[in-house]
Amino acid sequence: MQDVVGDISIKFGEVATIISKMIDSLLDVIKLYEEVMAMEGYNEEFLGDAFDYLEQSDTLEKAFMAKNQNLCKVWLERFKRQQ
Repeated sequence: MQDVVGDISIKFGEVATIISKMIDSLLDVIKLYEEVMAMEGYNEEFLGDAFDYLEQSDTLEKAFMAKNQNLCKVWLERFKRQQ
């Protein structure tokens, strides 16, 4: 019986870890969205496209979020030329 309780406890811990990671991921997406949409000088549709592109890659998302506002604008201009 203790083995069953121990197994259930382990499974609940694993589920809690997965839920925590999902919440962290959602918060990262929300932060990215807010950061991209706050950029001035671009229309909403373009910024939405840039967000969609960045959100597809965890590496791109992290790199964009690490940049200062000037470098984010440089990235957006390069992305705009590729459109």
